This record gives sequence, C-alpha cells and structure tokens, in this order.
Amino acid sequence: MKVVIPTGWIIAGGILLFIILLLAVPVRVMFSYDGELYLKVKYLFLTLFSIPAKEKKKKRRKSADDGKKAEKPQEPPEKELKELAAEENKEADSESADDKADKKKDKPKKVKKQKNDKIPTLDEILALLRAFVDSFGKPFRKFLRRIKICDFTFQRVCGGEDAAKAALNFGRTNLLIGNLLGLCNSVFTVKRPHVDIGVDFQSEESQTSVSGTVKLSALAAIAFVLCFIGRIGWRVFRSGTIKDYIARLTGKSKKKKAKKKRVAKPQKETL
Repeated sequence: MKVVIPTGWIIAGGILLFIILLLAVPVRVMFSYDGELYLKVKYLFLTLFSIPAKEKKKKRRKSADDGKKAEKPQEPPEKELKELAAEENKEADSESADDKADKKKDKPKKVKKQKNDKIPTLDEILALLRAFVDSFGKPFRKFLRRIKICDFTFQRVCGGEDAAKAALNFGRTNLLIGNLLGLCNSVFTVKRPHVDIGVDFQSEESQTSVSGTVKLSALAAIAFVLCFIGRIGWRVFRSGTIKDYIARLTGKSKKKKAKKKRVAKPQKETL
C-alpha cells in the first residue's frame, strides 16, 4: 500500500527546515586594529553594524515658518495686572482657610501593618540562588565553547628607548599573548591562530596589529536558553523550599494542621 503524505505536512516541514537552516547560519563579527579600530557585524550578505559607520548625507528640510518675522506680544496695561494680582491673593486666602478647617475635622487613622507573605525568607533566597548557579554553569560553558574565533592574527614589533627596554617589551609581550591564547583556547574554540612577535632595536615605538573573525549561530543561543530553562525547572521541582515559596506567591499554600498530642490516660489501680 502506498503511503500518501498530505501536501500541508510537506509544506510545513519545508518551512521548518528552512527556518532551522537560517538559524544555523552563524553571525560573523569581523574585527581588526592597526592604529584604528575596524568592526563589522554580518549575517549572510547583510551588514548589521559597522565601525566606522558610513556617513549619510542629511537633507535640510525647509520649514513653512522660514522667512516670517516673529511678532512681539502686546504687553497688558498696569491696571489690569494689579487687579489680577489682587484677585489671586483673595482666592489663595479663601483656599488656605478651607484647608485649615478640613484638617481639624479629618484626623489621621492608624493603619495596622499586615505581614507580607510574598517576601522570601533567607532559606528560600539561598535555595533560589543555588538553583540558578547550578543550572547556569554547565549550559553557559557549552555556549562559550560554541563561539568560534577564526583566523586570529596578532602581529607586534616591539621597540624601546634602548636595546634593553626593547628586549624587555619583547619578553613581556610573548608571556602575555601566550597566557591569553591559552585562556581563550580553554573557554572558546580558536581556529588557525597566527602570532608573530618581533623586536626592532632601532625603533623607540612598538607597532601592533590584530585581526580575526568571531562566529556564533542563533541556534546555539536558543539551545542555551532552552537547556537553562529545563535545568532550573527540574531543580525547582525537586526543591521543597522553592515549591513552598511559589505556592505562597500564587495563594495555593496549604495550612498545616496542628497535630494533636496524645495524652496518656491514667490507669485504674487494682486492689
């Protein structure tokens, strides 16, 4: 028997596969420094961000009010100003008398402070922090490993005021770059690094140039978020203190019934 697949399922599967392929394409961050910083963020053939940015020419818009002269406002006469000031003073005096009478009638009532059960206790805060740290660490390390640094190039010509200082700069640069590359290899994925460090005893200044490309896919970021949510949800489900706090927030907390203490009945004395 032939299995007939509906065309709707085929179309939905094709759209889903296309979205997954788009998310799997990495975002590229290309950087370089050779006296000036150059940075460009690209996705496929689109440039999302760049430094230095391209300057756009701004067109000046002509406003409708250009060429019109501002008219001077007419000043009111002095008599009208005095009358307005007298009316305002009378209104202010009447309002102040009414306010005093209202204050005498209305006395402030004391409001009893109620306990807020939504404030977490110290044990609940520590349990939340422990669940967050335990859930965040492993997925975040995997997320950092998915960040790829490709074609990293570091070139430096060390100089100094004399030969001794130039040699010291050369040794310090080698030590620093070696440690930084080791740290980057342990945290990120570094591919095809190239380091070239030289020394020029006749130059007083050092020259440095750095370039490379950083790649990261949106699919890796989504996987990190989903893994973090799943891990912290599992830890919340297993933790009794966090469950009690969530139940108290939602108002579904059950009042514990006090256990009745059993009282031993006095035995009757037998003759």
